[in-house]
Amino acid sequence: MYQTILVPVDGSKRAEAILSHVEHIAKRDNAKVVFLKVEEEPVMLDRDEVIDVEKYHAEFEKQKERSRVYLTGLQTRFGEHGI
Repeated sequence: MYQTILVPVDGSKRAEAILSHVEHIAKRDNAKVVFLKVEEEPVMLDRDEVIDVEKYHAEFEKQKERSRVYLTGLQTRFGEHGI
């Protein structure tokens, strides 16, 4: 019996293919589900290879916010099913 299930996700359909199986196992075992999404820092080199730090930070913050929204959606979806 599983107590906690760690599910790595990246937002792709391929990664999400496992979600219905995770849901089934979590319900069956009354397990907690933890979603993990790893953020890679964006490469922001322009032609002259000088990094615009403000642009870099802004892009990384946008990327993190998209991930927060995505993970919140997964949390809501599983929460609605009692997980």
